[in-house]
Amino acid sequence: MKLSAPVFRLKRRARTLAREEKIPLHQALDRLARREGFRD
Repeated sequence: MKLSAPVFRLKRRARTLAREEKIPLHQALDRLARREGFRD
């Protein structure tokens, strides 16, 4: 499966999401993983 962006960019996006929505980083990572087509 091809990712929409390199892993380091997805991680950065997750960190930003976690800060903006005040959620734990693991939840933000899971949310982005689901958007990319993975379960978690």
